[in-house]
Amino acid sequence: MRRYIALFAALTFSFSCIFAEMRKYDDCEISLVPERTSGLYRKGEKVSFNFSATHFGKPISGVYVEWTLSKDGVEPFKKGKGKTDSAGRLKIGTMSLDEPGFVHCYASVKTAVKKRARGIHAGAGVDVMLIKPALQPPSDFDEYWLSQKTLLANTPANIKITPLKFDEPGVNLFEVKADLPEGKKLSAVLAVPKGAKEASLPAMVTCHGAGVRSSYGPSEGANSHPVWSPARWAKKGILTLDFNALGLDNFKDRKYYLDLAKGEFKDYYTQNPSSRNTIFFRELYLRLLRAIQVVCERPEWDGKILIVGGRSQGGGQAIAAAGLSSKVTMAFAHIPALCDLGGMKAARAVGWPGKLCISKEYAGMTKSEQLKNKSLKWSESAINSARYVDAANFAKNIKCEFFMSVGFCDVVCPPTTCFAAFNNIPSKNKTMLNCVNIGHTSSAPEAKYADEQAEKAVMAHIEKMRK
Repeated sequence: MRRYIALFAALTFSFSCIFAEMRKYDDCEISLVPERTSGLYRKGEKVSFNFSATHFGKPISGVYVEWTLSKDGVEPFKKGKGKTDSAGRLKIGTMSLDEPGFVHCYASVKTAVKKRARGIHAGAGVDVMLIKPALQPPSDFDEYWLSQKTLLANTPANIKITPLKFDEPGVNLFEVKADLPEGKKLSAVLAVPKGAKEASLPAMVTCHGAGVRSSYGPSEGANSHPVWSPARWAKKGILTLDFNALGLDNFKDRKYYLDLAKGEFKDYYTQNPSSRNTIFFRELYLRLLRAIQVVCERPEWDGKILIVGGRSQGGGQAIAAAGLSSKVTMAFAHIPALCDLGGMKAARAVGWPGKLCISKEYAGMTKSEQLKNKSLKWSESAINSARYVDAANFAKNIKCEFFMSVGFCDVVCPPTTCFAAFNNIPSKNKTMLNCVNIGHTSSAPEAKYADEQAEKAVMAHIEKMRK
């Protein structure tokens, strides 16, 4: 069942989607949800969670549960244990926060069949619309990115567009190649509705999540994706470009990308973080800006409507695009990464990639050595570089319409980091979809519902802009 809870905070519209979700482990199903359906609380209010266990729909009593509550996934921790009652339920302790953030609950059981500990996670937000980034942008943040855009503009794009031979009804697909500064490349797939007239189409740029892969192409088959296929959007009348985050050749065999992921591009997102000019995400944002340039130079673009969207790493890019380019009229970001990368400075969770700012000395220690040397964990030079690519800092420049979704159970892109970016957006026209019962996923019912809502927002934006 879906329940919709409308919350108004300042000029922002936020709503929650609630889907009952169970974890199936061997002989039982377990569920963990905030006691308050919306998952939303105020400072000082007691936050608790409801655990349940069933077997083929029948409650299981006496299930031994160990649980931990925490402030935003970091200290302080509160631990406890208990057993389910005759209804198969257990109320898990209480915790309150005296600051905006999230209370996270981790519960584990041992299943009867394989005797293995199995876990489940839930989160609840506390004054979420008051969460702010842990660090302010560098004083020269805007000046630096103006210089990078100038560098890009002064680098010949040498755009090459080649027809692809995919048989996609109603859509022409093209491979796009272009140059970036310092010998880097853009590679992408462009989808154009057949018969499109000049200056007739809204445009979209779709951004990839983390990983080493090809651009997406047709709406079905090996090189497709149900949400991000540019052909799928083109069939809705949108000129769409899906670009490769790493600038790789597209449509190679699977082994090609696996080998790169194990070799040259292994943990690409943590490479060379000590300087703002070498950190990977500077290159990624330049690639993003070149992608925007390519689609805006197409004769089919109406010169008015430009949308950028993505999930996870792609969501962080969508925020950056909206903050970097005045041409963007709408952006959508699902469970965005790259937000609040300095979260450790406020003693809270860090946006993905969290290990970007971990010092090499700390990373090379054994687990026992790490526990003894927590003060060595973070690299100050990497933290400073990360401030130049932090999506929360681009958010402050966003003036366009914006749609974001957040997973309250997300440990990859923690919800605190997403709200830190969202609350930094000054635009009056922004929407947050609270997905209370999901983590970092694209397949759960709530995640699919978020995709549907973003798509509706995109189509409504286009209709509004055309009036």
